[in-house]
This record gives sequence, C-alpha cells and structure tokens, in this order.
Amino acid sequence: MFCFSSPVGGKAQLRNDQSIDKLFLFEAVPSDFECEIQFFACQNNASMAAAIKQRKKLSDIPTSVGKRLSVTKRPDDLYSPKFHEIARCKVALDDATGMIRTYDLAVDAEQEDALPLMGHFCARVAVIPDCLLQADFIGILECQGTRMSCTLKNLELECSDAEHSTTLTIPITKQSSISQCLDPSAGRQTITVCCPRDEKKHQLMAVNEEEHGLWWDAIEQQILNHKAWKHACEKLMTIPDKSSKFTAGSIFDAFDFSGVPRFSQSDSSPMSQILRRLSLPETI
Repeated sequence: MFCFSSPVGGKAQLRNDQSIDKLFLFEAVPSDFECEIQFFACQNNASMAAAIKQRKKLSDIPTSVGKRLSVTKRPDDLYSPKFHEIARCKVALDDATGMIRTYDLAVDAEQEDALPLMGHFCARVAVIPDCLLQADFIGILECQGTRMSCTLKNLELECSDAEHSTTLTIPITKQSSISQCLDPSAGRQTITVCCPRDEKKHQLMAVNEEEHGLWWDAIEQQILNHKAWKHACEKLMTIPDKSSKFTAGSIFDAFDFSGVPRFSQSDSSPMSQILRRLSLPETI
C-alpha cells in the first residue's frame, strides 16, 4: 500500500492509500530474511485508449489480410499493456517494527516519470518469532531447594511449586550467561544462570542427566533466539488474521501523526511531501 499521484485527463489526481486487500504472511522464515518488494507500471490511460482504438481498426482488416498478419505477430501482442519495473525496496528484520512507517524506494531513473512515487511508500512490517508463542521446554527443576514446575517461554523461565505458593521468574535473554558444574552432594549437574538484569545467580538442577541435557539445550537456544531475532523478541508485534482485508484509507487512518512536526511549503523532506499530497493541514 502506498500513496502516489497519477495523471488522469491532464490533471494530477490524488490516490490516497492504494488498497491491497490481502495480508502477505510468510511462515517458517529465518531471522536473516530479506524480502524484496517490486513496483511495476504499465502504459498510461492515453496510450491504452489509443491501443484500443487501433485494435478496433485492426478488427476491420479483411480476413485474408488478417491471416497473413497473424503469421508475423498477433495484434494483441502489439498492443497489450507492457509492464515495467519502476521501483524496488528490500526489508529485513531491522525494518520490522509492527508500526506503520515509510520505507525508501530505489526508483529506476529511466522509469521515474511512469508513476511519481516520491521515492517512498508506507507499509506495516511485523515479525513474531516462534519462541514468543511456543514454549521451548516444560519440565521439573529444583531451584532454591524446592522442586518446581517450570516453563521456558518468551525469554523467561517461569517456575512455581505444587501449591503455587512460591513462584520464580528468571530472565533468559541475550545478556544472560549459563554454566554447569557437578554438585557433589547430589551427584548431579547443576545449571547456573547469571542475569545482569536482576544481578542474581540462579542454580537449577534437573531430575536426571537426560533432563539436564534437554534443559541446557533449551536455555541455550532461548539465548540464541534473542540474539538472532533482536528487538522482535522483546515486544510482541500484532499480525492481523489471514482473512483481514484492508480498505482504502485504512493505512493512513492507523498512522499516528501526533509526533509529526510542522512543515512549510518549502520543506522538501519525504514526510512533508507525503503530507502535502494528502492535503493534511500544516499543524497536525
């Protein structure tokens, strides 16, 4: 969805928030993804009208002559709309905020007159890592001398005893560090989690050696997830349902203009150009 001005009948007609009634949803995407968006344009209305008029003329050609022409090239091939790529943009994880924002376009210099995109378009890019929605591991751990039921999810290890009278939440983030050592008294390995956020060390002990290995791998993976998915792990972004459709104006209705500064007619910044095209007041 984007904002552009298109020449119609010799006048500039504003087309605000060209609607795309689909949600583009990609699943099982790695954290180093790169999505390329391409914009294409075809012949303008005047060229299309001339093509239709010429096609009508071709329909009046005698059948015998038409058959000879069809051997070389069909009229439809001669006058069908020709689409050309006029701009492109690449978005990656760092561009995902879950909020509507403007993105820069790389505009083809030879095609920039086909559709004045002003070098920018508006869109919402959201990312939800699986580690925020699915529990990485659930099991029993001994912590502070108490057996607790623990769930590793959403950059946290949440623990509670059978009566839920004692609860403990341990941050598991990219700043956390883990180590393991043998507890001589218990004869089992312990996992020590150091959390700079609360400046504490937490010692965890699994019920057996196999569980210890599973917990170690799960906690280590949670730390790696945060390092890979960065800010996308720190706040859950919203992704609409697959059946959602966007109507004209929806993208700008949802845009928060409260923080947009005043602009003058001489201001040539990208946002000022967009606001002027939208016929918004000078003070928002």
